[in-house]
Amino acid sequence: KNHLQKARIRHFEIIMNSLSEIESIVEQIYSSTNNEQRLQLQYQVQDFSKNADYWQNNLQILQESNKPSALLFASQNLIELVTKFVNSFTPENRTIIRKTLLEILIRIGDQFWNNSFVRKTVAECYARIQKLCWFDDGPSEELLNDIGPFFQHGLEHSIVGVVTLQVLIEEMSSYIKSIPSGKQRKIAVGFKEKCLLEIFKLSLQILTILLNEPNNENPQKQMLLRKEALNLTNAVLQFDFIGTRPDASSDELGLIHLPSSWSSVLSDPDTLSLFFKLYNAFEPPYSTSIMEILVRVVAIRNAIFSQDQRKKFLNNLIDGLGMILNSKKDFEVAENRLHFSRLLVRLKTNYQLLYLQKTTNYEAFINEAAKFSIETFQCCRLETCYYVLFFWSRMVSASKNYMRRDETPSVMEEIVPEIVQCFISTLLNQVAERQTNAVLQAEEDPFESIQFFSVLDLIPNIGRFVYQSTSEYLYNALHELATRFHQLQNQPIGPQLCIIENQLAWIISFIAAVTGGRRARLAGGTKEKDTINNNADAQLISAAFETLAIHDRRIETMGISPASHTLEMAFAIFLQRFCRFYLTDSTEAVDAVYKMLSERVNLADPNAVLDIIVTKIVKLLKQWSNNPRINDFTLGPTGLFYSLASGFTSQVMGKSDLVTNIIEHHSEIDIGDSPRIRVSFYKTLGRLYFGDKSKADFYKFMLPFKQTLDQIKDALSAGTVNEQMRETLIRIVTDLRGIVSSIFSSRGFLKFFEWFYTESGFFDWFIQFLSAPGLAGPDEWTAVMKFFSEMLKNDTRRIDFPHTSADGLRLFRSTAQLLVQQANLIETIQDLDDKYKYLKLYLRVLLNSLKGNYTNFGVFALYNDPILNNLLQVVLRILLGLHPNHVNMYPKVMKLYYFNFEIIAKDHISFLMRTPTEMFGQILKILKRGLQSKESHTVTASCDAISRILEYHINNMVAAQRKLTDNRKQEIDLLNSHLREHKALFDTFFTDYFDILITYHNLHYSVAKPLLCLILLFEESFAQVQQLILKSQSHYPEKVAKLQTIFAELMMGIEKNFEKDNIDNFMSQLANFRADLVEFIDVNALYKSFMQFSNE
Repeated sequence: KNHLQKARIRHFEIIMNSLSEIESIVEQIYSSTNNEQRLQLQYQVQDFSKNADYWQNNLQILQESNKPSALLFASQNLIELVTKFVNSFTPENRTIIRKTLLEILIRIGDQFWNNSFVRKTVAECYARIQKLCWFDDGPSEELLNDIGPFFQHGLEHSIVGVVTLQVLIEEMSSYIKSIPSGKQRKIAVGFKEKCLLEIFKLSLQILTILLNEPNNENPQKQMLLRKEALNLTNAVLQFDFIGTRPDASSDELGLIHLPSSWSSVLSDPDTLSLFFKLYNAFEPPYSTSIMEILVRVVAIRNAIFSQDQRKKFLNNLIDGLGMILNSKKDFEVAENRLHFSRLLVRLKTNYQLLYLQKTTNYEAFINEAAKFSIETFQCCRLETCYYVLFFWSRMVSASKNYMRRDETPSVMEEIVPEIVQCFISTLLNQVAERQTNAVLQAEEDPFESIQFFSVLDLIPNIGRFVYQSTSEYLYNALHELATRFHQLQNQPIGPQLCIIENQLAWIISFIAAVTGGRRARLAGGTKEKDTINNNADAQLISAAFETLAIHDRRIETMGISPASHTLEMAFAIFLQRFCRFYLTDSTEAVDAVYKMLSERVNLADPNAVLDIIVTKIVKLLKQWSNNPRINDFTLGPTGLFYSLASGFTSQVMGKSDLVTNIIEHHSEIDIGDSPRIRVSFYKTLGRLYFGDKSKADFYKFMLPFKQTLDQIKDALSAGTVNEQMRETLIRIVTDLRGIVSSIFSSRGFLKFFEWFYTESGFFDWFIQFLSAPGLAGPDEWTAVMKFFSEMLKNDTRRIDFPHTSADGLRLFRSTAQLLVQQANLIETIQDLDDKYKYLKLYLRVLLNSLKGNYTNFGVFALYNDPILNNLLQVVLRILLGLHPNHVNMYPKVMKLYYFNFEIIAKDHISFLMRTPTEMFGQILKILKRGLQSKESHTVTASCDAISRILEYHINNMVAAQRKLTDNRKQEIDLLNSHLREHKALFDTFFTDYFDILITYHNLHYSVAKPLLCLILLFEESFAQVQQLILKSQSHYPEKVAKLQTIFAELMMGIEKNFEKDNIDNFMSQLANFRADLVEFIDVNALYKSFMQFSNE
């Protein structure tokens, strides 16, 4: 605080000091490792980035300073100022900034051309102001003329000019939150139409010069210009041409929608030839950048070409790509091979197979692409292989259509089986190599790669193209490995066993993919082919089940090897995909599988297979309880067990005697101590039991819990509880949380409630356990409160007691007693992190109990039961006692904090009215802080709470015209008193709501109701705020006139009532008001007026 006080004294004087002192402060900010010192220094110069009046000072620093740190500081500040206070700058101001920045960029070319941070940051500043003043007179027409001189002053200025254009393109294509998206799109379109093609031509000219006229006198500058010129070309092709804001995922397959006016440049053979010449001439990393450009050139939508242009372009493209494939230049660089693989995908995405086949050298190209694919499999990671397989998958999909019409064998029928078999054999060979190759061991195991499942999803389409060949290869490979595996069954665990298990894991995974993808069969296939394919599926599935039996016997006799977990994962994948397609109604394909399963492994129907699968799941749980990956894949939210308990297979599972036995004897299965896994496991059991088809007995299901909890209760009563019992209690409560989370129906919840609350009394016992001094430790308290939070959750309306039952009241009353008792614990915790950790769970239980909608709160007042009033008083005491800064430090707590205020204002407004005026004012101040939050959910909750308070008063004013009860009259008097006492605070809400309208583009629907309430209740204050806003823009007469117009339109037709139609009209007009306001308002001047108003 002392440092900040000193900073306050100095920060008003700092701008008057010398440039050298500012440079010194900035240098210390960037270099200091002392956070306290950095905070003090930043405070001294904060106005440079927060006060719009300081834009000239930032420009002065940029003009006069020779320190890179000062240039970075000033340019970043100027970007922030012109963005945040965009409407505070007159067109003349913006012109001055733009032209001054051009002069500064010339100076950057003289002194800092080799400092990438300085040249790019200053260029970003210029690009931002160029974007913001695009619709002023001059900028759009002068842009290219302004940048042109950079290319007439040598290599240094050419580098800066190229970087500036590159940053301009990125800026024009990106979106700024503070500017309406429609306006930004208009700017982007204008830039595209006026400048982008000319910039592209300029980049081609620069690259041509660099190729044909190399300057060997300045190799460093030459290489830097080469790098930036390639980046510029890439930036042009990355421009968002159609306003779709593509993300990283869509970039892989998206086409580049160039305007048709670009066709003449791109169809020119010299353009494409230039890129191929550059690739041949330049070495990495430049060749890598050129390959990225080629990827984008291939993705340019072919519709911009005429038929003749497309034919010539595609011929030249295939010829050029064929030359690269023949030369294999720089393919030893992993990035080049990756980009070429992506290029192949985009080639097929953009051009139909028919067009490709009509090119002169298509057959030679496709054969070279096949060779490239095989080489890629042998030397690259799974990420690159994924793109190669993706290309062939698309080629296969396109080929199917032609194979229906043409009986002659295609080149694809020869290539694709070889591609598939090579990919599989390469992976199998790499397994053996990893055992002895240190380099491969250091790399990520492909089986554990994030691309693993993406690759598996591509295998069915490719593998089933010529399925007889693929299935035969997989069967032979599996047969050979299974035979060797069987031979090693009784041998000691060694390297050879690990290799075979890893190889089997790949084969089983591919079998899971191709058999699980049986619906990807050849379009238009004959019945004879379908029969052959079905038999091939049946053969592979039967062989996989045979191998599963061998594997299980080996583990039972010899134990687990270091590679067993990989094979277990593969079998889990296989079983999951098998269940998805073969535990269904009878079809020809399903019947063929079960016929062969019956002959080879004695599994004649789905129930028999299901027993095997469930038995395998139990074995996985017992043998791999300490392996997070297997546990997650078996028990996790997307795991084998959970997927079986969902959808159609849950009906089959519910009928299974083995599943019933597991439900009734679940305590005998060791699933480890991971809370996540335990919750998921018992959530799955709960889904199975509470499903319609379950045959399990509920009390047998719950018996292990009851017995264990009774033992712990007795031990606690006798004072003999130990640490092991505490750990057991945590596990039991965690398991019950999983069961409760699986209940979606009122029937299921009522059954659980009757057992847990009424019959066993565990709910009240847990309350006593938590309330007893020193009995529950932090871990036990956390586990129990998490369980209560889950049990009280009623999002699906599962808590729906009969009308003749008082259970809803009893449940809420017990919960309220718990919360009242635990309030003292919350308030006495000193450590901030611990306190807010406890508070988060406390508020979650409170919120779920208050918004559960299973209790008639009026009953408590009717029968003079003080529990609800006591709870609300305690809760307000806790909430009002929290320091605002501390609440802001814990986002999850802050969210619950305001949600609880919202629900209290919604359902317990009478209680709020009866609070003392001082406390009511504290609540209003908290809600005001919520309005000023950066989190939209907090703003929405605060708006709703204020709306409830004001709406309640409006309704009371209407009701006051009738005869009222004494209580109602008292509430009206209290609220009138609150409003009079805190009128100044309510007045400031006006400025907060206008601030929200400007800051957030989608919260006008939250602001509408409370703002309308304020306008109806405080008309004079609204008129005062309206005049305040008009006055803030008085230096712009045209803005004042426009403001008067949109304020009039805002209130046009709005009546003095709070009826739904009136609210809807106001909300619609407020949306239009907001859209017009942000277009022209001077935010800087407006905020100054708001601050002055709030202070007064």
